[in-house]
Amino acid sequence: EGLRGHDYAMAHLSEFAYWKTTKTKTASDVITNIEGGIDPNPYTLIVIESTARGNSGPFYERYQIAKDPDVESIYKAVFIPFYHIEKDSKKFNNKVEKLKFAEWILEHKDDEAAIDKAHERGRYIYNLWLKGASLEHIHWYVIKRTAFTDHAQMAREAPSDDVECFVFSGNKVFNPEIVDLRRQQQKREPMFRGE
Repeated sequence: EGLRGHDYAMAHLSEFAYWKTTKTKTASDVITNIEGGIDPNPYTLIVIESTARGNSGPFYERYQIAKDPDVESIYKAVFIPFYHIEKDSKKFNNKVEKLKFAEWILEHKDDEAAIDKAHERGRYIYNLWLKGASLEHIHWYVIKRTAFTDHAQMAREAPSDDVECFVFSGNKVFNPEIVDLRRQQQKREPMFRGE
């Protein structure tokens, strides 16, 4: 929907990733038509809000352009990780439980393997802490993660950053986390470097 006034224009385009392509219009066509009718004047706001649906398409492309510091864009990329959402946290029963949880995170911070399909690798959990997640948010994540059978499912529902958000959405043949891990494991220096 778009609203126009004398010095004020606003468009709020929600769940862009789910818009269907018809015989005559694509989601990108609709957005372009709306954007074309809004002048970039002071007090003008265009908000495009969406759930990631893979690392391609009009929303992904606009987000990447807005995120790139070398590209001048009218948009600003904003990503909200799960640990900035108040309801996505779980309090501890007491200080001892919280302390034991923190100790567990430190003890398993280098673990590359999860104990089973319903749990996360210790290294990933520790990285949530490094990204700025509180112990309460990590506690929520650990509990919520048991409802999913792999990291990709949880990353779609509660991503911790915008890279994870796009990489783990959409239809994938191979789990991107495993592909990335294999790349790191198989990386070698070349035998020879040419000019």
